[in-house]
Amino acid sequence: MSDDRFRLFAERSPDVIYRVRLSPTLIVEYMSPAAEALTGYTPAEFCADPALWRGLVHPDDRHLVETARTDPDAIVLPVVVRWLRKDGSIVWAEHRSVPVTDADGAVVAIEGSARNVTEQVALLDRLRVSEARIREFLATISVGALMLDANGTVQFINDNLLTLLGRRASEVLGKDWIETVVPGPEQTALRRVFRAAIASGTIEARREDGIVSTTGAIRRLDWTTAMQRDDDGRVIGTASIAVDVTDARRAEAERAMLATAIEQSAESVMITDREAHITYVNAAFERLSGYSSAEVLGRNPRLLKSGVQSATFYDAMWAALSNGMAWVSDLTNRRKHGSLYYLSSVISPIRALDGSISGYVNVGRDVSHERELETRAEGLTRERALISGTLRSLPSGGTLEATADLFCRQVASLAAIAVTALIVFDADGSAVPIGYAASRGESPGLLRHSPERSRYLREHAESGPWIEAWANDQSHPYVESFRAAGVRAFAYAPVLHAGSVIGILAVGSAAEGAIAQLSGQLGAIVDFADLAGALYGGRVRETRAAEHLRSEIASVIERHAFTPVFQPIVDLRGGRTVGYEALTRFADGVAPDRRFADASAVGLGLALERATLEDALAAAKSLSPSRWLHLNVSPEFVLARSDLHRLLGQARARVVLEVTEHAAIGDYVAFRQAIRSLGRPVRLAVDDAGAGFASLRHILELQPAFVKLDISLVRGIDADPAKQALVAGMRFFARTTKRRLIAEGVETEAEAEALRSLEIRLAQGFLFGRPVPASSHEGRRRG
Repeated sequence: MSDDRFRLFAERSPDVIYRVRLSPTLIVEYMSPAAEALTGYTPAEFCADPALWRGLVHPDDRHLVETARTDPDAIVLPVVVRWLRKDGSIVWAEHRSVPVTDADGAVVAIEGSARNVTEQVALLDRLRVSEARIREFLATISVGALMLDANGTVQFINDNLLTLLGRRASEVLGKDWIETVVPGPEQTALRRVFRAAIASGTIEARREDGIVSTTGAIRRLDWTTAMQRDDDGRVIGTASIAVDVTDARRAEAERAMLATAIEQSAESVMITDREAHITYVNAAFERLSGYSSAEVLGRNPRLLKSGVQSATFYDAMWAALSNGMAWVSDLTNRRKHGSLYYLSSVISPIRALDGSISGYVNVGRDVSHERELETRAEGLTRERALISGTLRSLPSGGTLEATADLFCRQVASLAAIAVTALIVFDADGSAVPIGYAASRGESPGLLRHSPERSRYLREHAESGPWIEAWANDQSHPYVESFRAAGVRAFAYAPVLHAGSVIGILAVGSAAEGAIAQLSGQLGAIVDFADLAGALYGGRVRETRAAEHLRSEIASVIERHAFTPVFQPIVDLRGGRTVGYEALTRFADGVAPDRRFADASAVGLGLALERATLEDALAAAKSLSPSRWLHLNVSPEFVLARSDLHRLLGQARARVVLEVTEHAAIGDYVAFRQAIRSLGRPVRLAVDDAGAGFASLRHILELQPAFVKLDISLVRGIDADPAKQALVAGMRFFARTTKRRLIAEGVETEAEAEALRSLEIRLAQGFLFGRPVPASSHEGRRRG
């Protein structure tokens, strides 16, 4: 700080600012003007008479300042001494000084300030005199009161604080306060604060801490603490009062959570005072209105008025609000930049504790998009009643092509429309009509466009609707139909589904000035294209996806893009392999259950099943014929009879047909007849028992030789008594009905041992071998 600034500060300060040189003789180098008010002596008198400064301190207090020459560290500590004023009266002054040293470190001067603390000292004296009364007062006040000695031991605690703790005075007095009542996680930090306060003689006046009651509940207390000192100024402890703020903090947290929720809400929130001055808006309001919070606070909500709603509307709204009723209505507001937006609003009065209205809150949901759609729908109703006629004319359950043809006929009924075509784009980009209608002449049917024409239509459709004159292109598949209908120009509108172009609606006009005429109808044509997307988009995508999936599965079948693998079934008593289950792994890594389900969905389920069984039976010829061969078959494949009869003729081993519980069998009698007609004895196994479709009924109806316990029952059976009990019940059932159980999915020796203890003899799983080609099993058998 520059000298001028220091002097300006010192001369304006209510405290006495001084600099006193100590050697070789005491000289007052500077004394601020506040000295005269405090001591009665002017700064000039101090500077002129060095003895005046020395004699200013009361004789009984001079020992407190005599250490300045010998102990520089003592100077920096605040000290309170009595000064003898010019008129003989005494004033108490608190000194805060810093030493000024020479190059050798010797103190040569003191700079500091002195503050009049006479009233504080007098108050302290009065407090000391009234200590007994204070204690009596503290014992009865409705806030907590606590006195600790310098070690943190409780010297005094009042009834209020004891009630919060749920303790008696005898349980707390003389005990370490922090150790006794402070929550464990807070003890270390609080003890550090307390010890630092005792050491320094100063403490943070306000602090919030927790206490633990005898019930274990933690209460939050707001403490106001002062240091306790003896007559010599030594710290002897602390005195505190505490206010229970637990409920307040909980309420604050709830308010903060509510405020956060309001601030982050997608709904616009505006709060006003009783005079309708805006006091709060959230981020959603700012986003919708275009106004920042700073721009609207203090203003009236009328700045949002659009002029769409009448004065009568607002009169009714304020009449309801003024009478304490909520107002629920749509509001049409104007953004900062002039555009309109629409809110579905609930405006409610805010009531003070006495029940009076203190303000209003408006919570509005942005319904601009909905209102735009409603407006558009109203326009469609008024201007294009043909769309509803189109919907009425379309038969439910009709084929895609049949309903698309009717759709095109409805569009073609627009004035001066000669031809209409609804075209979709295949996965390879080809443009394929699914509906066509002409006002004159016969329809040539649904003709695929050339690759060049398909590419042209697709590229233009990505950019939106367009109109062009008909160029009489001789390569166009519909050129003769267009000529017969007298087409002069076409309007094209993209057909969208889920935001993507899936096709195009082409509308040709034969009118004079066809381009102008189509321009006037383009809005209706685009609407029809949108309707086509809504009506046919999902079916087109499904058809396209099904065709792609069917093509993919047909390719898998044709290429035999799969491999049969075999997993051993072992006897748990000795580990001997007694059979194999034939499984399929697809070359592209698709899970078998998903591949078979997809094949069934596109009508290729039996074909895929036939192909995989053929390969499995061919590969199984290298396995020992003395072991069972388990083949997975669907009920549909069994009921087909001829295929399974032919395939089983190739089998060398004893065949077991596994039917999963996950597949429903609608006619058990027919199923059993189909099994008997196979021409050779086969055994049945019910797969996935315990996790399937018909549960025990499947087993009772099919009378299988084997029941395979699902992996969900086997996994972790060694540690699951409930599974053990269920399997034990299945074992009893199997023995009683002369069936054999096979545990699937055994992966650990602990599971195997648990199954042995339950007297389950047969098992398969990774513990005994993974599914591998037949050649791998045969090699191990020979070895």
